[in-house]
Amino acid sequence: MRNPEEIRTAVGRRLAHLSDPQAQFAGEDENSLLHGRPTADMPEIVMHDELSVFERITNWTQATVDHLFTKWGTLCAHHPWKVMGIGLIVAASLCVGIIFLQITTDPVDLWAAPNSRARIEKDYYDENFEPFYRTAHIFIRPVGIESFEVDGETYGPVYNKTFLLEVLRLQNYITNELSSEVDEKNVFLSDICNKPLAPENNNCNIQSVLNFWQNDEATFNKSDVQHAKSCIGNAYQQHCMGSYGGPVLPHVALGGFLESNQTLSDDPNYLKANTLVITLPINNFFNKSLLKPALAWEKVFNEFMLKYSHPMMDIAFRTERSIEDELVRMSKSDVPTVIISYIIMFLYIALALGHTNQLKRLLISTKVTLGLGGVLIVLVSVFAAVGFYGYVGVPCTMLIIEHSVLGDPILSTGCWG
Repeated sequence: MRNPEEIRTAVGRRLAHLSDPQAQFAGEDENSLLHGRPTADMPEIVMHDELSVFERITNWTQATVDHLFTKWGTLCAHHPWKVMGIGLIVAASLCVGIIFLQITTDPVDLWAAPNSRARIEKDYYDENFEPFYRTAHIFIRPVGIESFEVDGETYGPVYNKTFLLEVLRLQNYITNELSSEVDEKNVFLSDICNKPLAPENNNCNIQSVLNFWQNDEATFNKSDVQHAKSCIGNAYQQHCMGSYGGPVLPHVALGGFLESNQTLSDDPNYLKANTLVITLPINNFFNKSLLKPALAWEKVFNEFMLKYSHPMMDIAFRTERSIEDELVRMSKSDVPTVIISYIIMFLYIALALGHTNQLKRLLISTKVTLGLGGVLIVLVSVFAAVGFYGYVGVPCTMLIIEHSVLGDPILSTGCWG
C-alpha cells in the first residue's frame, strides 16, 4: 500500500499538468504511483516546444477525438430515446435491403470483374457463339491391380479386362440410366449431352477408352487388350471410332502415362497409363434458364458418385457445378461455428465483466442485459451492412456473409476486453 502522501503528491502533479497546456510528461505516466510504482521514478516534465512534430500531431489527434466523442456521448446520454429511435429506424431500413441482395456462386462472377477485358470478350463470344460446353469428369485408378505383359509389351493396370468391364458397367449406368426430374419429366444424359453428329447420330460424345468398343459389353467381351493398343496407335480407324461417330483421344481418356519432364509432344507410351478418365461433354447456353436440366442432372450425378464405391476402384469426380456446390456446402457447414462464436461473446461479457457474491443480484451483476445487447448490436450491424450492399446492387457470396457474421463477434469480444 502506498503512502497517502505520495498519492496526494501524484494527484497534485496531475492537476497541475492539466492546468498547464505547455507542459508534457515524458516516460511513465504520472498516475503510475496509483498502481504502486516507486516515487523515485517520477517522470520529468517536457515543455510543449520540445515535442517533435509527430508527438504534437499525436497529441492533437487524441485530444480532438476525445473531445468529439465526449460531445457525442453527452448528446446521446441527454437524449437516449431519440438516439435509440433514430438508430433503430436507420438499422431497420438498411436491414430491409437484404431482400434485394444478390447471392452468386458462379466462379466466373467471383473471380472476373464484369468490366475486365477478359470478361467482356468472353461475354461477347458466349452471347454470339454460345459458351464452351460443360464437362463432367470421372477419374478412376485401379486398386490392387498390377501392370502385366502381353507378347513382350507391358500394359498398365488400367488395361486389366476385369477392371475395364466393371468400369464399363458403371459408365453405362451413368450414361443410360441415371436421371433427374425437371418439371415432372425425367432428364437423362442423352437429353443434355454434346452430340456433334446429330441428327444423323444421336449418341453422346463420351471420351472414354471403353468407347474403343463403342461402350458395348458384348463387343468388349469378344475383344482383347490388343484392340486397345491398335486404337491408341490410330484412333481414327473405323473399328475404333466411338459410338458418337468420332475418335476417342488417348491423351484425354488416359492418365498417368507421362514420364518425368515428358510432354504430350514427346510421343508418350499410353500403354503405361494407370488412370482412366471419362469425360462427358454437356451442352452449355448463354441463356441461364436453359441450363435447368443440365444442373439437375449434374446434381444427381454428384450425389450418385458420392455414394458409389467399388473395391477395384479409387474414384474422383467433378462437374461444372461442383465449385458452386462446394461454396454453398462450406457456407452451411460453418453455421455451428457462427453460433458458438456468438455464445462465447455473450458468456465473455457476462462472466468477465460481471462479478457478484450475492445470488439475488446474479442477473444484475453478471450484466446479462449488457451481453444480450452486445450480441444484438453486432447482429444488427452485420445485417445492416449486408442490406446496404443489397440496395447498392453489389452481389456477394455466402462465404462473405459468413465471414462477416463470424468476424464481427470475434472483433467485438476483443473490443469488450
